[in-house]
Amino acid sequence: MSKVISLSGYAPSIGSEDKATEILHKIQESLKTADVVLDFENVQTMGTNCAKLIFGTLYKSMDAEKFFERINFINTTPNIRRTIRLGIEFSLASEKS
Repeated sequence: MSKVISLSGYAPSIGSEDKATEILHKIQESLKTADVVLDFENVQTMGTNCAKLIFGTLYKSMDAEKFFERINFINTTPNIRRTIRLGIEFSLASEKS
């Protein structure tokens, strides 16, 4: 069973480190007992640094296959999907530096 985490309370923009840290902790806690569905309804933008903090951290703590098996996204705009991908890429690139 999956746990749905609604991010609409952070809408329209997830742009601060405090918000990103709060979201990351919610996801990490939920992953202890269930897969996660992140609902981005009404979220139109997300800072790349926020995506790096949230999704880069999660991606690096799991292998890629587990990340995409256990974390799903709904109601994402093309901009949000691109930002999530960039956040993961930047996180992996900074690890190699």
